[in-house]
Amino acid sequence: MRGLMLNYYFVRRRVAARLVLLPVASISVALAAPDAGQPHRSAEIEPEYLFARLAPSVLMVLVDTSVGARQGSGVVVAPDLVATNAHVVEGATSVRVRSGERDWPAVLIRSDSRDIAILRVAGLNRPVPRRRRAATLSVGERVYSLGSPDGLELTFADGLVSRLGNGFIQTSAPISSGSSGGGLFDARGRLVGITTSALVGSRSVVRQNLNFALPVDLLEEVLQGSMDASSKQTAVPSRPRWDAVNRPQALRCETSQRATVGYFPSGLEVLERRALVAQFYVHAFRSDAPTLSNSTDIGVAGRNLKLYDLRTSDGFVQFSSPTTETEAFFTIPAEGDQISVSIVRPVESSGPVKFEVMGGWCLPSTAAELAQQTAKEAAIAEAALRAQPGFESAKEPSERCNGGLVDGCLEQARKDEREGAEGSAALYFMKACDLDSLEGCQKAARLYRSVNPSRADAAAGRARFLETRASPGR
Repeated sequence: MRGLMLNYYFVRRRVAARLVLLPVASISVALAAPDAGQPHRSAEIEPEYLFARLAPSVLMVLVDTSVGARQGSGVVVAPDLVATNAHVVEGATSVRVRSGERDWPAVLIRSDSRDIAILRVAGLNRPVPRRRRAATLSVGERVYSLGSPDGLELTFADGLVSRLGNGFIQTSAPISSGSSGGGLFDARGRLVGITTSALVGSRSVVRQNLNFALPVDLLEEVLQGSMDASSKQTAVPSRPRWDAVNRPQALRCETSQRATVGYFPSGLEVLERRALVAQFYVHAFRSDAPTLSNSTDIGVAGRNLKLYDLRTSDGFVQFSSPTTETEAFFTIPAEGDQISVSIVRPVESSGPVKFEVMGGWCLPSTAAELAQQTAKEAAIAEAALRAQPGFESAKEPSERCNGGLVDGCLEQARKDEREGAEGSAALYFMKACDLDSLEGCQKAARLYRSVNPSRADAAAGRARFLETRASPGR
């Protein structure tokens, strides 16, 4: 099957004694794009997943001036750097960027006469889209605009490249007031331009389909100067250059969206999509068998993964879980630290084959940093539970376990095991495992092995993670 992976990556799912191959280009929100500058118009990503992939990288820009306020859009173009139009921030007394309910203060660090401005936004931590030179575009090629026209955040529209030349990309993709500074992307999610204006007629009516974007080629020179200026203002230690082979030791990840996808004879269809803000960790990411943890809220805690495929040319890494049919896809960018992630897993269904897709991004970490973080979170959670009125009055170990105390879970599990109640013992050992007890994980794995292999695998994987955490240098 590896020989078939020319334009698609595949999720494997055995259904009714047949192998269904689903192109991840249609369902993954984090599929890697080729390097900037290469045309490659094949394997276009479905618009709904293209939007999910790009949405975290496009922001609303809010500007205060001495004569009032205005609003535009911006695109993440480097770690903590956002590009917009210079006319959006002209005369600004203060600038903020917004995504959903959250605002960040921004500092204008460069404004160019070609109507490109660069903002520095400390702590933004958003994925950086790959870029593609306008010289590789063709008239008639499909493109997508993404911005916030009239304050309507993350408005997504498609169109065609209508004309190239005179320093602009002319497109039929709609661009309205408030969209200035947003992104124009190709059908594979590569940034090709910064949306800038729509031509207005004599009656101040926008002439439809006469919309313009500044090619990303102009951005490169301005961006380089901005990064030089930024590095002079803030000394930044040199970072390793990650790729599909030289991966970070560990990852701290956050999901942003969850979608349910159905596989029908006519193709794939999105059945449901909703926001999902959840955090999880990837341990031993550099190895061939990483583990996911602290992710019970998205149902993948303790998953044991195996390296399935990688492509050094575009930073793509795929891990697979044979027992749970979970697939994890990571795209390591050519620059910056934000690693895109998609987790795909089957959903039990009596009808069409269904998959759940969760997408977001990760930041590099180390085993020692994750050990400190998870220990701190566990201590805070236990302290909060113990502070609840009447909590210490719970005498039965099962009550203490249900309240979140690992000693109660272990005491109840050992008691049940002595009395021959192995089913109940396995349940309480698993609860202790979820509370980071190595003993609980090891004994749950043993008791579940013959009755629930997938549960046993989850417990064993969690045990390996806890052993690794105890030896951070591994």
